[in-house]
Amino acid sequence: QFQDSTTRYELIVGAQSGNLNPAYLIILAITSLHPITYALLGLVQLVRAIGWRWHRSEQSVRLLGLFLISLGLVSLLLLVGFAFSNGAILFTGAMCAALILPGLYILGRRYPYFFDELQTAVERSRYRNSQLKGKDLSRIERSLKECMVAQEVFKEEDLSLPELAACVQLSPHQLSEYFNVHLNLNFSRFINQYRIREACKMLVEHPDMTVLNIAFSVGFNSKSVFNAAFLRETGLTPTTYRSKNVVRQG
Repeated sequence: QFQDSTTRYELIVGAQSGNLNPAYLIILAITSLHPITYALLGLVQLVRAIGWRWHRSEQSVRLLGLFLISLGLVSLLLLVGFAFSNGAILFTGAMCAALILPGLYILGRRYPYFFDELQTAVERSRYRNSQLKGKDLSRIERSLKECMVAQEVFKEEDLSLPELAACVQLSPHQLSEYFNVHLNLNFSRFINQYRIREACKMLVEHPDMTVLNIAFSVGFNSKSVFNAAFLRETGLTPTTYRSKNVVRQG
């Protein structure tokens, strides 16, 4: 029925005048309930993962909580506007809803490691009963440096958490806890930091080597993944980093 041009026109005119058919109002009101439901479910999952004190947790957790609350409030605003055919409330709700996507874009640009930090916070909450009790943390640190610096295991493209855990003589769960609780990092970011650090060195010391070859040599399996990780860690693209530092050295 909505595909009928006459029906669509009547719907638009009714929305502009505030005289929508009650059947359409019911449909639109029910539609606006979906984001409210998702927001509530998201908050429930956040509380289950982090606890009731999520607002005192990491910035990424607080931002997610605020986003879910904002989504619920905007949806509630639209629901009220539909229910009472109030154009002013509908307009306000629509304007707020229009800001959600730009807000997410700005969030992604401002906090490139938002989801990594969120994952780390969730993982950390699982380690209330530590499996590192009795373990020498200094020895773990030394073993990691041995594996990463001396053996350069980070250059292995398919390096996994269990493989690195075996290298430092820990279980995967214990090493994951060490990363999340004591280094405030997840496994992938820990590995990428070493890879990017080595790439920075090679970009300057080997100016004739292509960016793609450097990406492969430090353990990445694609140029796009390498570029994204490099930009997150340094704030620059590999090409820009090379041009700035080669000129500076020259």
